[in-house]
Amino acid sequence: MKLIEYNGEMLEVFRDTDHTDDQRFQIEYIKDPGSPNGKRLYSVQGAEIINDPTSNHYGFTWTYRTEERGFEPKGIQILVPHDDIKLSQLLDKTPYGILQKNRTGIGSTTLELRAKRNSIIVVPTKALALDKAEKSRIPGTDRYNYLYIGGKIEGKTFPRIADYMADGGIPDKKFIVVADSLPKLVDELGERMYTDFFFMVDEIDAYQYDSHYRPALENVIDYYLKFHYTKRSLVSATVKDFSNEQLWDETEVMIEFNEDIKRNINLVHTDNVILATVEKIRGLLISNPDDKILVAFNSVIKGIQKIIQLLDPELQSQCAVLCSIKSRIYVEKYFYGDAFSNTLPKKINFMTSSFFVGIDIEERYHLISVCTANLPYTLLSNDKFIQILGRCRDPSGVFSETILYNTKDVQELSKEEWYKIGNRIKVDAELVIEYQNCLKEVSHKFPKLINSYPLPVNEVINRTKKSYFGTRFTVLIRENIYGELVPAYFNIDSIKIQLELLREIYSNPENLKESFRIRNYNVNFSTENYEDAEITEQDESEINEELRLLEREELIEQLRQCEEENRAELAGRIKVRASFNGTIFIDRLLDLIEYVPFNELVDRLGNRMSYREYKTFYNSVIYWSLEENHPLKLKIERDFLIGSRYTNIELAEKINSVFSSLFEMNNLPHRTLVERASIFIKKKRIRERGNVMSRYLVQSYNVNNFEGNPLKTIRSAENVKLHFRF
Repeated sequence: MKLIEYNGEMLEVFRDTDHTDDQRFQIEYIKDPGSPNGKRLYSVQGAEIINDPTSNHYGFTWTYRTEERGFEPKGIQILVPHDDIKLSQLLDKTPYGILQKNRTGIGSTTLELRAKRNSIIVVPTKALALDKAEKSRIPGTDRYNYLYIGGKIEGKTFPRIADYMADGGIPDKKFIVVADSLPKLVDELGERMYTDFFFMVDEIDAYQYDSHYRPALENVIDYYLKFHYTKRSLVSATVKDFSNEQLWDETEVMIEFNEDIKRNINLVHTDNVILATVEKIRGLLISNPDDKILVAFNSVIKGIQKIIQLLDPELQSQCAVLCSIKSRIYVEKYFYGDAFSNTLPKKINFMTSSFFVGIDIEERYHLISVCTANLPYTLLSNDKFIQILGRCRDPSGVFSETILYNTKDVQELSKEEWYKIGNRIKVDAELVIEYQNCLKEVSHKFPKLINSYPLPVNEVINRTKKSYFGTRFTVLIRENIYGELVPAYFNIDSIKIQLELLREIYSNPENLKESFRIRNYNVNFSTENYEDAEITEQDESEINEELRLLEREELIEQLRQCEEENRAELAGRIKVRASFNGTIFIDRLLDLIEYVPFNELVDRLGNRMSYREYKTFYNSVIYWSLEENHPLKLKIERDFLIGSRYTNIELAEKINSVFSSLFEMNNLPHRTLVERASIFIKKKRIRERGNVMSRYLVQSYNVNNFEGNPLKTIRSAENVKLHFRF
C-alpha cells in the first residue's frame, strides 16, 4: 500500500495481489465500493491512469494464459466506457510488457512520444517514422523533438544523433526508428540505451507477417530482450501468439471496447480473385469516376502485377503500388513505396502488407481487400481486415469496403493435429541448427569426411526455406545479433498464422461470412464465378515467365551500372529483397562472378537451369579456371586428346580414374561418369560407318566456349575438392 495526495486528501493505493504475487504484475487500485470488485484502477504496469483517480472509472479483469501453458495469470483487460477514446486520454505512458490495443488509430505511438521519459520507438515502415518525425519539427529551426532514424530520403536531412542528444532544449529524447536501421542507433548510444531509454516496438504483428523478406525485423527482438522487463513494450492492435518462448512471460495489458466497429461489407466468394478484382475496379470506375480505389493484396508477382496487366492500357497509367523496396523491381513503373504522404498517389492504388500498418490515409476511397487460399500468405484474419480498414483516417471512413476471396479444401486434421504441425516447424528449425553445429565440429575433427568447406552461414539459412501445406517458402533459421544460429521465430509465427487461417476460415466459403456475422457486421454476400473466362494455363505461364525475365533484367541492369569491384557487395544487398527465383540467380552469380566476365556470366545464367544443370555448369567453370599446370588439368589433357574418339566404356573408365585418384570418389555409376565428363571436355557423340557402337569425339577443353581467360585462376597447389561440388 502507498499513499497519494489529491486535493489535500491522502488516498490509499493498493497493489492487486489477489491473483498472483509475481512482481512482474504491478496493478494498482483504489478501494471503491461502487466499482466492480470494490476496486478502481489507478495504475497498470508502470503507467498511471490519466487525471483524477477518484472519478475516472475503468473496469478491469485479470486474464489467463491458454491451457497448454498452464492456467496462470497473463495480465489485465481494461474496459473503457466509450469507443472514441485515445490512449493518451487513458494512460500517461506505455505500460511495460505487451499492449494489445484492439483498435487502430487510437494513438499508441503518440502516447509514448508524449511520455515524460526518453524513448526509442521502433516502427516497421519508413512512412510512419518519417511522418511522426516531420510533424515534430520546431518552427523556424532545423531541430526536431522526435528524431527520425532510417534510410536516406531524397531532399530531407535530420540532425546527427550526437547533436540531438546534446540539445538541452529537448529534455525527453524520442527516437523513431525504422526497424532495419536500429543497429545504427545501437552503435551510437551504446550501453546507455538499455538504462536511459524505454524501448517500444510498435505494430509487432507486422513483424510476424513480414519478417520473411525483412530478416532485420527478427533482430529487433534480440535488442528488446536486453532491456529490463519494466523498460520495454510490444504494441499492436492485434497480437498473435509468439513461438519465441522468451516472450511467453511478457505481461499483457488489453484494451477492451464496449462495441465492435460498425462495418458494411460487400463479401464476394469467387473462383478467380484476379479477374474478380479487375471487374470490381472497372465497375467502381464506371459508377464512381471521381473516386479513388485502394486494393489491399499481399502478393506483387502473383497478384498485383497480374491485375495491372489485365487492365486496359489507359487504366494501367493510373495505377500506383505501395509495396516494399524488395518488390519494387516487379512494379518499377508503378512503385510509390517511398513517395507516400497521407494521400493516395493515383486513381487505382495497390498495397501489400508493408503498408497494412503504420500509415494514415487522410482521404476517402473504395477499399478492396483480396485474399486467396491458393497463396496462404495473402490470407487475412478479421483483425487484419480491421487494421487495413483503419488506414483510412477520414472521419467519414471509406466510401465502400469489398472483400474478394476464395477457399480450398484442406487436409482433414483435428485441431490437436494442426497444433502438432505448428510445433513440428519449430522442431525442424532446431534440427537444422543442431545439424549445422555438428557439421562444424565433425569437419574440424574429421576433415576427410567433408568434401568441401561448410557452406557460408547465409547460404545455410537460405537453404532452410520450406513450405508447409502450401504456405510461402520461408527460411526457418537466422543468425542473431550474437552470431548464433537460432530459430527464425517470426517466420515460424507467420507459417502458423497461415495454417490457422487456412484451416479455420478459408477451407469453406461460409466460414468467413459466419465470422463477420457473429460480430454483427452488415454483410452483403455474393458469389462470382469465372469458369468461362479463366486465365488459361498458357496465359499464366506467359505472365510468370515475363515477371521472371523482368526481375532478372532489372537485377542485371543494376549490377551492370555498378563499378566492377563493387558488384559482389551490391549483389549481396540486392539479394536480401529479391524473390525466390531472384535469390537463386544472385547466389549463382556470386558463386562465379570472380571467375567469368560479367556479361558472359549473366548471359549464361539468364537461361533457365535446373539445380542439376547448374551444378554441371558451376563445375565446368571451376575446371576452366584452374591453372594450366594444375594436376587435374594435366590429367584430363593427358587422358583425353583433342580429336580423339572414345567409346562409352572407355570414356567412363578414364573419368573414373580422375575421380578415384583426385577426388577419392570410387564406384560411381557408369551413367554418372559419362555425364560428368561434360565438366572437363566438350564432346560430340558420333556413329562411325560400319561400327555398331557410337563414340565420343573430344572437341575442346573449354566446354562453355568462353572467350579469353578466367578473371581469376585457381592455383595448382590447391586441393580441387575444396572448389568442386558433387
